[in-house]
Amino acid sequence: MTKYKWKRSQQGLEANIAGKELERIQKKNGCLTPDIIVQEASKKKSPIHSFFEWDDTKAAAQYRLTQARYLLRTIEVVYTESEGSDPVRIRAFHSIINTEDEKEYVTLKQAMDNEDYVQQLKDQATKEIRAWKEKYKAIKDFEAIFQAIDEILL
Repeated sequence: MTKYKWKRSQQGLEANIAGKELERIQKKNGCLTPDIIVQEASKKKSPIHSFFEWDDTKAAAQYRLTQARYLLRTIEVVYTESEGSDPVRIRAFHSIINTEDEKEYVTLKQAMDNEDYVQQLKDQATKEIRAWKEKYKAIKDFEAIFQAIDEILL
């Protein structure tokens, strides 16, 4: 029997209930897509109905915030290190916690000029590397990569 658990805590909906409902939806429809999930969840008796925001005004505002976050995550700076070299692309804005304990986005240059922000970026990178390793741990072809990660992070 499959046991489900949230990656991050979710209020009001047990992971096993959500996981079993997603399995049911997949079996019923032959596949599982976000559109199908929302269609099934729109039914008030659906076990996952409460996971979604059904007030269209609130949902629209939340979606715009999601779009803004996506914009910040996906815009890049492109530069050339030396003439004739391939262009280098790096993320333009990075999420940090400022001195008022609020999340904000800064350029890499702004982050590099602040020791606390540099440490936050290093901590985030380490967290992402560990998450990637956990996500792909079943792929044996990556064993050498996992060992290199362990050597660097330990």
